[in-house]
Amino acid sequence: MTVEVDGDEVRMVDTDPEAVYKEYGTNDTPAHAVLTDAARKRGRYRGWNPR
Repeated sequence: MTVEVDGDEVRMVDTDPEAVYKEYGTNDTPAHAVLTDAARKRGRYRGWNPR
């Protein structure tokens, strides 16, 4: 995990290639949504943004 800062924007980024599966789940594994839930509580959440 890393933090990206661009002016007033700060993003917490999970750089693990499997992160999307941990956050949003799969057919066999439930979503945990730790970063998503934290973002919703602390600021604006704009959804998943694959780069």
